[in-house]
Formats: sequence, structure tokens, C-alpha cells
Amino acid sequence: MIDANLKERMKEATRAEQIIDSEVQAFCLKMRSREVAPTIVQLRDSVEKVRRDEIERHRRQLKDLPPEQAVDLITKSILNKILHTPIEQLKQMAHDPNGAEFADALRKIFNIKPPES
Repeated sequence: MIDANLKERMKEATRAEQIIDSEVQAFCLKMRSREVAPTIVQLRDSVEKVRRDEIERHRRQLKDLPPEQAVDLITKSILNKILHTPIEQLKQMAHDPNGAEFADALRKIFNIKPPES
């Protein structure tokens, strides 16, 4: 009976260790997620500023255009502003030995399939 109880306690101790390991891993993932939160906030703020600035820059033009043209103008303008820096960085990184890694990271970020070979 003592041996059976000891075996059962050892089995439960192993289960408890697995639960603890799982929770520690979950906690570590959560902490790493929190580390990127300020970058996410900055990214949102930066893109929001682009949006506001572009609307303000085109405000006069937008009044005189039909809605479809106004939407087309402002969205293209915002798109060009947002993508300008990543595109320029990508062009510069093309000469860098790690350029392919940067391109892969951009593809992951923007969910772009790699070009077919």
C-alpha cells in the first residue's frame, strides 16, 4: 500500500511539474508580447499621423472631387506615405548580406507569398 501511494504521489508530482512548466511558458510568452506593445502603439500612432496629415494636406482637393475619386486620391496618398520607408529600406538592404532576411521579414509582416522561382 505504501508503494502504491508513493507511486501515485510521484505520478501526481510529475503532472504538477508539467502544469507548472506549461504555465511558466505561457507566462514567458505573455511577457514577450508585452515587450512589443510599445512598438505596436508607436506604429499605430505613426500611421494614424500619416492618415491625419494626408487628409489635411488634400482637404481642399477632396471637397471638389466626386466621392469615389476623393477616396481613391486619399487612399493612394496614405498608401504611398506608409510604404515609402519600408520600400526604401528594402532597396538599401538589397545590397546587404542580410537583405534576404529583411525581405523575408517584410513578407511575413505583410503576409506576402515569396516569389516563385
